[in-house]
Amino acid sequence: MEGSRRSFLKLAGVCALGLGVKPAVNAFSADAPAVGPFSLNPGALVGKQWAMVVDMKKCWEKGKEGCKDCLLACHKVHNVPEIGNIKEEIKWIWPEQYDHAFAGQENEFIPADQIAQENPKTVLLDEVKTDINYALVISTNAGLWRYLIGDTITFTSLNPYRIKITGRTKNFINAFGEELIVDNAEKALAIACERCHTIIAEYTAAPVYFDNETKGAHEWLIEFEIPPSDTGYFTNIFDNALKSLNSDYEAKRYHNMILGEPVIRILPKGTFYTWLKLKGKLGGQYKVPRLSNERKYVEEIMGMRNEQ
Repeated sequence: MEGSRRSFLKLAGVCALGLGVKPAVNAFSADAPAVGPFSLNPGALVGKQWAMVVDMKKCWEKGKEGCKDCLLACHKVHNVPEIGNIKEEIKWIWPEQYDHAFAGQENEFIPADQIAQENPKTVLLDEVKTDINYALVISTNAGLWRYLIGDTITFTSLNPYRIKITGRTKNFINAFGEELIVDNAEKALAIACERCHTIIAEYTAAPVYFDNETKGAHEWLIEFEIPPSDTGYFTNIFDNALKSLNSDYEAKRYHNMILGEPVIRILPKGTFYTWLKLKGKLGGQYKVPRLSNERKYVEEIMGMRNEQ
């Protein structure tokens, strides 16, 4: 009995010290190394971590207004009792109006055409409109600080408020007032790929600025898994798809007066991987910038190709 007590106290002391730098729950998991002179019981239970994912789109389907399926499921799993008196009920999760969910936080929205301005105009939640691209700004209700988080969104509904993330504030092209965003590019490329039976691995794009010999345009560097059999046809489908998705782009493309046809450059497989590797940016946290309002990335990639 004394030996068991001594072993227990030693083990408890190790837990109190935090097992060095490893969390206690990890140190006692089934695949953790033995601690000191003690061996873990191979038959010990190993805890599992669970998470619940709620597909909010299902909540918005017709006929699902007021649906509480996910709330009831969560309460059932966690044995939350049902109490008839609303003032005494116990909640694990519950629906809440957006503007009540984060007390002390205010959201402001910068229209996409204002993002590059030194003093951009912002609008509040009750001033937003649907189908306009906004940059999201978080601030306190006292206005002590503001933070541009980097996401761009559009409102798909105002009652209730529903948003769709359309891209990042740095991933856009607006060199000629075309206000091209990643959402436009992704949809147009998907249409072109479907029509031309192609698959894209990676891409990036940047503006081509006016000079004495050329008009403005967009230059697209694309790495295909399955390339198009006719690049001209792919370009034409892609261009028309962009026009249908973005009225500002369509206006600038009218009779090629401001913007010329997109310039598509097909790159060999592995080009973007090699570029990221040279920049020391391999890994899941690094991504190829899809759109840029400057030519830095395009020129780096084309310069690398010319040196090979």
